[in-house]
Amino acid sequence: MYIAVTQQDIDYFATTGAEVIHSQEQLEAKYNKDYFGKYHGGSQIALFPKTTEQVSKILAYCNKRLISVVTQGGNSGTAGGAIAQRNEVILSLRDMNNIRDLDAISGVVVAESGCVLAELDAHVREQGYIVPVDLGAKKKCMIGGNVSTNAGGLRYLRYGTLHGNVLGLEVVLADGRIVDALFSLKKDASGYDVKQLFIGAEGTLGVVTAVSIALAPKPRSSQIAVLGLGDFSKIQRAFVMARQGLGEIISAFEFWERRCNELV
Repeated sequence: MYIAVTQQDIDYFATTGAEVIHSQEQLEAKYNKDYFGKYHGGSQIALFPKTTEQVSKILAYCNKRLISVVTQGGNSGTAGGAIAQRNEVILSLRDMNNIRDLDAISGVVVAESGCVLAELDAHVREQGYIVPVDLGAKKKCMIGGNVSTNAGGLRYLRYGTLHGNVLGLEVVLADGRIVDALFSLKKDASGYDVKQLFIGAEGTLGVVTAVSIALAPKPRSSQIAVLGLGDFSKIQRAFVMARQGLGEIISAFEFWERRCNELV
């Protein structure tokens, strides 16, 4: 069931303090299509809250009015997951882009969901750290979307998924209630690990508004080796040798076929 957004709804959204875009020209140019232009949506309105409280007001109202919501971050996905296929409200976390805290002693950063991954990584590098996840879309994707999709990324071999690196979350539920589980303690064996429910849930259980992440030390150096191998079995053997010989310091292992070079 999809309830159409009315002028009364638009007027209410404007009172929350969030930016409201309902110009079809603007929506079609940026928010109603994915990065590659493969998926196209039909949303009539996009909202850009700046605080968790504004997100709470919007979701509580939409829940009461039975208005469907699709969350959107950097809109860098390639599967159309952030595209409003019908008349849903687009809830963009773009303007929630503050770094709330960076503890240089423990190596923990608390950032809002709209922080662009590359910018967040550049910020923590100044303190000798890196964000564990790294993606090809890092100049566009946002940390809230990375968490909500449990992004693996290029450094998966060394640092694993965000299930293991996220220490805490701040989440707004569909009815507007705010779940404050924004912990920064690395060793915590108390109670239920609630944050794990929202990592990878793609906004279906709640909207992630802030995240606490355990950072990794910035490597002093990095080396890249390019090998030419005859078949896939040799690639597998090289992978095993790399894991056994380099152990935990290996960050990535990727392969491409000759045809990829020809196409490029």
